[in-house]
Amino acid sequence: MLQQSTVVNLERALVEVWYRKTADLSAEVVSDADRYLSEEEIVRRDRLHFPADRRDFAIAHDLLRRTLSRYSDVSPANWRFRADNYGKPSIDNPQQDLAHLSFSLSHLNGCVGCGVTFGKLLGIDIESSDRVTLPLEIASRYFANHEWLRLREYSEDLRRIRFIELWTLKEAFLKAVGLGFSGALDGPAFRFEPPVPI
Repeated sequence: MLQQSTVVNLERALVEVWYRKTADLSAEVVSDADRYLSEEEIVRRDRLHFPADRRDFAIAHDLLRRTLSRYSDVSPANWRFRADNYGKPSIDNPQQDLAHLSFSLSHLNGCVGCGVTFGKLLGIDIESSDRVTLPLEIASRYFANHEWLRLREYSEDLRRIRFIELWTLKEAFLKAVGLGFSGALDGPAFRFEPPVPI
């Protein structure tokens, strides 16, 4: 069952984010997700070492295909994708009306999500806040200097939250502009400015 987490209006652009928790899915549900995957996606999935990673990959790509079919008459199995030089995927179906769809996909052990919008760049990222260790040390190496300095001012609990928010924003931004992991995390920089959260 798909779960819609939110519909957000960002700068006059509607963004719908769909997610699915995967940890408790049965083998039958995971196997069912395979029916829509392309041969290339199955090869990529099978290269993954851990069963949980293979599960999340299959469910994420199934979720993406089913979600995109909500916006078009293309069936989930018939979506075609291409990747640019940095690996950013886009729709490669010949129908002209699909060129305006933009999407982003993310998965983390136990949860997958995808976002869809129209005619805008989009990037999403899923992170787990309980995996954060040594946020100041990591931020000093990968974040902009003003972000690191600001993180130092927070209490330990708030620092962990802000760190994961910044990390997630940076990864989502780099995915949106098509750089992904090839981009530097200190390039995009964010500020927490009251009354706006970020």
